[in-house]
Amino acid sequence: MRIGHWRTRSVSMAAGSVGGVLAGLIGIVLASCSADEGGSAATNATGCTAPSCGGCADCLQQCRCEGGQAQTCAQACGVAGTGGGSGAGGIAGTGGVAGTGGVSATGGAAGTGGIAGTGGGPVTTPGNPAIPAVNGTCPTFANQTLNFMSLQGIQMQVGPKSNGTGALLLYWHGTGSSAAEINGLIPAASRQAILDTGGVITSPQSSTGTTEGLQASGTSVWFKEDVATVDQIVACAVRDYGIDPRRIYATGCSAGGLMTGYLAAQRWQYMAAVAPNSGGALGQSFAGATHIPSVMTMHGLAGQDVVVIDFAQQSRAFTALVAGAGGFAVDCDHGGSHCRAPANLYTSAITFLLDHPFGVSPEPYASGLPAGFPSYCQVQ
Repeated sequence: MRIGHWRTRSVSMAAGSVGGVLAGLIGIVLASCSADEGGSAATNATGCTAPSCGGCADCLQQCRCEGGQAQTCAQACGVAGTGGGSGAGGIAGTGGVAGTGGVSATGGAAGTGGIAGTGGGPVTTPGNPAIPAVNGTCPTFANQTLNFMSLQGIQMQVGPKSNGTGALLLYWHGTGSSAAEINGLIPAASRQAILDTGGVITSPQSSTGTTEGLQASGTSVWFKEDVATVDQIVACAVRDYGIDPRRIYATGCSAGGLMTGYLAAQRWQYMAAVAPNSGGALGQSFAGATHIPSVMTMHGLAGQDVVVIDFAQQSRAFTALVAGAGGFAVDCDHGGSHCRAPANLYTSAITFLLDHPFGVSPEPYASGLPAGFPSYCQVQ
């Protein structure tokens, strides 16, 4: 099995080389509703005013505040609601529109951000993950191989459907490898630990994306379009298969390890924790983030874990980025070669993920790593 072989091409790792990435994924921000959309800052065509809006949870339904009218509803509910909070740096999925003030689930006005799903309205609650709204067709959650949106040949493994306790693990393989890579790198018992929660594991074979992928996976194996696909999988899994919105995780090797880091930076709004294997993130930052996913990096020896770039250095740079932004980071240098995380290390990584749901507090490893973790793993 070939793991993580990169095409030989130059990759800029400077943050300045990806100035348009965030803007392209955030979506369109509307400052107000125009009159022909049926509304003003406090009312729309159905008479949705602050007094008449029956709670922000019902606002979209009662006031038909969708698309360009999301801001009308946000402002109306912001006046009437209580205890609301703001999102920051919210995201819009394909076709979604994020207003300059998304609606919190408990009411109140939201600040710059909020999240609009694929054509849906704001759904974020302060301190909670912002799960995109479902738009259109969802995948069937079953043990199968399927094509869904931009991702092809997704090998899906599922546990018994839960009642909101399941974990979702998104796996990304390396350049030249395959969806089956996960079965050779993550021990069966660790995969079963995910499934036993009522969880779902996805491992795609390829992508039909075309938008520049160098900052996502480093070799255009994975693309920006795949983030919108992940949004829909996450939204559907939470709604339809009992996945806990606080337990969305990612891991992967090489190009897949870089995609893992990319998701952490681009979807901090719902990613709980990530564990890149010879990965990291190219030119990413957590500027404006109000939640930093926990991270556990796995990599080989500096100067040895090298395929075009030194993944030991890249991994350490990623943990430094996370720790510097206030997140919890662990670095594990197993001293081997590229993507060769030992089975006991990957077992520890899955344990790390499951121990770090979104916004976990207090930090479960504040007094040190669990006894079974390899001694070369260090809190950053």
